[in-house]
Amino acid sequence: MAKYGKKNILYLTKLHYILIFLFNDMEGNMKKLIKVLKAVSDPNRLKILKILQIKSMCVCELQYTLEIAQSSISKHLKILEEAELVDSQKDGLWVNYFLYKSNENEYAVEMLEKIEAWLEDDMEIKKIIEKAGHADRMEIKK
Repeated sequence: MAKYGKKNILYLTKLHYILIFLFNDMEGNMKKLIKVLKAVSDPNRLKILKILQIKSMCVCELQYTLEIAQSSISKHLKILEEAELVDSQKDGLWVNYFLYKSNENEYAVEMLEKIEAWLEDDMEIKKIIEKAGHADRMEIKK
């Protein structure tokens, strides 16, 4: 200890804690980024995000629009919610899903902005968006 001195040891200890804090924060940010990238890596989840740009929807409306199983829609929505790309709100018997409006996750915000501009000329996306416009939970559940 004589070589470094007590002040230097104290300084190095504080620096060590600061570096640990910064590393843990980076790890948290990395986890957020990975969740966002994982969420948008699936074609059906991308389609859900494109649909929710137009209007909020319940699971049955998304199922009608995408023509995939309700359980698959629910799994996709869970992943999108965990990535802070999609949020939900209960409305009586219905749960409405919509794009997340918070700025807490900068990666999610940035990705939603990018996705809004992407795939606008894609024919499959255009057809899905058109079909989503006709999705009506009251008609679907008859």
